[in-house]
Amino acid sequence: MPGVRVPSGPFFKNDIKHEPDSCGSFIRRLKIKMMLLVLRLDTLKQDMTVIVILSSVFFSISVWNLGQMDIPLTTVKFQTPGGEGFYVLLNSSERIVSVNVLLKKTADCIRFSAYTESPEEFVCVMKTGLDGCFYLPRIGKNIILKIELLFDDEDLVGDQTGGAQPFPAMTAYPDGRVDAKDLAFINDCLNSVEGWRGWNYMADINPDRSINGMDLGVVLNNLGKTGTYIKNLTGVTVRFDVGGEKTPDEKGFVQIPPGATRFTVMRNKQPIGAMVTFWELREFSLDGYYCWRSIHINAESSCIGFILGPSSGEIAEIIVVGMGNRIIPISSIKGIGIDNDVLKNLVDEQDKVEYPPTYMSETYFDEIYFVRTAEEYLKLEEPYECVHPPLGKLIIATGIAVFGYNPFGWRIMGVMFATLMIPVMYFLGLRLFETRIAAFVASFLWVFEFMHFTMGRISTVDTYVVFFSLLSHLFFFTYLKNSSKNKVDNRLLFFATIFFSLGFSTKWTVLFGFIGNVLLLTGFRLKGLMKNQVKWSSRIDELIRYPISPLFCFLVIGIIVYFSTFIPYMMVGHSLLDVFGAQFGMYRYHATLEATHPFASPWWSWPLIRTPIWFYVSYLWNGMVSTITCMGNPVIWWFGTACLAFVIAKSVLKRDVASIYIVSIFFSQWLFYALISRCVFLYHFYPNVPFLVFAATALLNDVWRRSKKYGFFIIAAYLIIVVAVFYLYYPVISGMPCQIAWKDSLRLFDNWIF
Repeated sequence: MPGVRVPSGPFFKNDIKHEPDSCGSFIRRLKIKMMLLVLRLDTLKQDMTVIVILSSVFFSISVWNLGQMDIPLTTVKFQTPGGEGFYVLLNSSERIVSVNVLLKKTADCIRFSAYTESPEEFVCVMKTGLDGCFYLPRIGKNIILKIELLFDDEDLVGDQTGGAQPFPAMTAYPDGRVDAKDLAFINDCLNSVEGWRGWNYMADINPDRSINGMDLGVVLNNLGKTGTYIKNLTGVTVRFDVGGEKTPDEKGFVQIPPGATRFTVMRNKQPIGAMVTFWELREFSLDGYYCWRSIHINAESSCIGFILGPSSGEIAEIIVVGMGNRIIPISSIKGIGIDNDVLKNLVDEQDKVEYPPTYMSETYFDEIYFVRTAEEYLKLEEPYECVHPPLGKLIIATGIAVFGYNPFGWRIMGVMFATLMIPVMYFLGLRLFETRIAAFVASFLWVFEFMHFTMGRISTVDTYVVFFSLLSHLFFFTYLKNSSKNKVDNRLLFFATIFFSLGFSTKWTVLFGFIGNVLLLTGFRLKGLMKNQVKWSSRIDELIRYPISPLFCFLVIGIIVYFSTFIPYMMVGHSLLDVFGAQFGMYRYHATLEATHPFASPWWSWPLIRTPIWFYVSYLWNGMVSTITCMGNPVIWWFGTACLAFVIAKSVLKRDVASIYIVSIFFSQWLFYALISRCVFLYHFYPNVPFLVFAATALLNDVWRRSKKYGFFIIAAYLIIVVAVFYLYYPVISGMPCQIAWKDSLRLFDNWIF
């Protein structure tokens, strides 16, 4: 047909010869454009179908058992130098295994001294004289006294517990003093009596120290006698020589102030004799952020008391655990210097408690930093974590604002961003390899990649870093590929720079890949300019024209984006000067960090999966365990690492742009860690994992192109193995309860700790 070339090829790439005056020619051109549009829409429909299916699969397996939404939220704040306390009462006396405390937040830590009425914690029983005065024995600071009974006759020392026999007859000392030669004899007598073992001397007897004016002979000879006891403790106080006067709680317990050496029992402001029991205290120091901490008790009692030391923090809930992992009902909670109505918040949500606790109901690993900071941004409080820019924490805060303050709410944004990576992987694979089979393979492998799955389910910022980084790579590579064909579109460079700035606003490590992209753009541009026989000054002018000039302009916009993420930081009272100071603070932290960690690993070992990171473990009953380990899918990582040799060879021998890009970005993001002296972890390799996937895809795509028949079976077999390994390791990368024997069987190396 004159004036029109017949289109050929699937996308009708042949040019159309224009005939301005021909109406029929215009109609034919319009038809061809419509046909091209239909083809593109049909292709896009196929792409979207694959993306939706793969994304739905990943989202479903990731959001399942992500975290509870109904958790204890009412709290009690403790800001005290110590001395106050509370005790928990049970309906009856029974064996208590532990008391579990759900910490909401600690500024430093919450310090406890815990005690029960268990015989295992019994130290001894003694009686004071009628003047109520008693010298404290040398038994250390971890002791609390209890006023059991009062008496008003002349019995000075009464019966000892355990059926102790009276002491041998002794010479009386009318002046109340003991000679040094008698100390050994007295000590031997006291240590022979059950309940007195461990005491240096009765009433801390020392040479030439008065013993309340008591005649020691009378004291010892009265060991078999019983006085008239008063059980009502109303009006009783205990006056210490150091620490002032204290009132016993309802159970009769009184904390011994630090440094006290004696006390006097008072009733209605008058000294009175008393039966005093000494009990052992157990000291604990608890810290964390929305996590359970266990206080081992292992005693039979109906009461557990807690005395606070210097403490600063919040507690959300307390449970008492008995035999068989049973939560023992709490009948009441009473305060010692703390309002009882306030303390009710510690035991008011027992029905929301998951026991034994798992990741479903508490924070784990670095969530203690990022979730806490996200919550503080929402409450306009001073942010706790300031060693990374704010954007990642603000994204986490968005999830909390929408879905509530709970494990699901603070993790869901990670799952969403991890899911959104799948279409990015698909389109980046399509740009790299120009086949839809390669795009499918790359995105399919990403669905079943261990680290992608595990990091998407934990509320840290690394998933957002990789997401923004991948988007930046997608636009950078598209710009690079187009510019090599003299099709410069600065809009691509704009989006590449903006997504880089968003990644940089989350974590500075995204800079490594950006440097690789800039060097690649500059290198390819210089290579193209070298072909022209022009002066170097002209080449430099052209290089500045693009990509340097537009890149610089877009970086200015990126800097504005970066600093705008600090607006919430300024909303809590910081100035712009503080924002600039925070940049130096972040750099100083990472440059001077000297901390060590058992799961740190050298950068060169990461592709080998030498040291996975054990994020979490909770041992359940019946040999079950909930454990989460961050590692790579070995079928992807090891195969992808081996395929890097193929990609390197292809980039050198064939000058393949896609291969050059994969190799360049992989090594630019990896080798920078060789210059870092601080301890690093396997998850720092996360931005490189997509390029291991692309390396594996490159080889499989080449096999497919050479032989579709054999390529299909090879690709199918490999993908089936990837899914099978994901299924096997799913319990240890997700926290799903499994048998301990099962998770142990998955350990291929000693360093693989699950």
